[in-house]
Amino acid sequence: MVSVLFCGSRSFSSFPVVSGAVSAWLASGGGVVCGSSAGADALVVRAVLAAGGAPSLRVLAAFSSSGAGAVSCSSVSSALAAASAGASVVWLAGGPLSLPARARLAARSVSAAFLASGGVVFSAGGALGPGSSLAVSSLVSRGCPVWLFSPSPGAVRGVAGAWVPSVFCGLPCFRFAPAQLSFNF
Repeated sequence: MVSVLFCGSRSFSSFPVVSGAVSAWLASGGGVVCGSSAGADALVVRAVLAAGGAPSLRVLAAFSSSGAGAVSCSSVSSALAAASAGASVVWLAGGPLSLPARARLAARSVSAAFLASGGVVFSAGGALGPGSSLAVSSLVSRGCPVWLFSPSPGAVRGVAGAWVPSVFCGLPCFRFAPAQLSFNF
């Protein structure tokens, strides 16, 4: 089963957009990887569980199963709901609690991207945040495709390229086109 990382803004709130993309991907037989933050991650978990796709879901949490290490952007409830429904949840996916939360969140984003063959990002518009940018750059560096659902695509930190109109599972979106290296001899 090919898994795609679904991630995005912690303030993203459009469940219909997330549900449409997640449901279409699950219907194609794909697996879902996501983090455990508020916003897009929590909506992805909700959409997967609503579609009955718990066996196809892997959630990476930067906190423990008791919620220790959770920060204000964490969605402990969505990770626990996923575990309860039979999804695979990797607790402390960003490393031990002795690491600062910011480092655990970054490591979790990279780990989630490593488990996927592509990515889908949800954004309300503008430049992507640090976690989404890190996930996109991790995927792009491996040659994986990344799609974006956003009314106005913005820059990706640390990666040269542009968002171009595209389609993901029949849904209109953008796809990241990395800048091509050019050599002048």
